Amino acid sequence: MLFALILAACQVVYTFDDGLLDQYTHAYPMFKEAGLKATFFVIAGKVGDPNGYRSKAERNTPLMTWEQIKEMSDGGMEIGSHSFSDTSTSSPLAKLPVDFLR
Repeated sequence: MLFALILAACQVVYTFDDGLLDQYTHAYPMFKEAGLKATFFVIAGKVGDPNGYRSKAERNTPLMTWEQIKEMSDGGMEIGSHSFSDTSTSSPLAKLPVDFLR
């Protein structure tokens, strides 16, 4: 309940990137219980991949399945496409110097 009061007092949009399984197991239940909405952007071409996302911490992170994504959509969450494949390291933008991107 405290979580719901804190979030309800904020005028923000809640978004989550990449469709990580942790977002389904941790964030989604909290938002659902609080009656709040969030948008989850998934990597469509990697949905359900148990090693689908390589984090900055250099660990593979499992991604949500289509069934879990459907459950969240049916539960009032918005689902969007982050990309079809994770291009964070292969994108031409990833090769630009950080100072150039700022």
